Amino acid sequence: MKEVLSVVFLSSLFGVVGVANAAADAVPLPGKGELKVTDRTYVCGDKQIGVKYFDKGSNQLAIVPVEGEGELVFVRTVSASGAIYASGQYLWSGKIDWMDLKDTIQGKTLSCKVK
Repeated sequence: MKEVLSVVFLSSLFGVVGVANAAADAVPLPGKGELKVTDRTYVCGDKQIGVKYFDKGSNQLAIVPVEGEGELVFVRTVSASGAIYASGQYLWSGKIDWMDLKDTIQGKTLSCKVK
């Protein structure tokens, strides 16, 4: 039986404020073994964010909310120590109990600690 990771994408219509279409797409997450889903809540300064981790074999993803971007899908990359997830210009990295969200273009970093 294939395990499925459902991701909801929101898209808005150009020129019409407040109108958006939502479509749910089921994307199979390949890999050996069982799909493990972990929810963690982090405190980042005066904000609290929820991050969802998906692990199946060598495939490891994180759904991280980014201010001004919404929820982004991050993919885990090679790291000598700790974890590094990447999505476009953003890096989500650290030791799981504490993580930094870095905007590599703006040069800004938001430090977060698990709640």
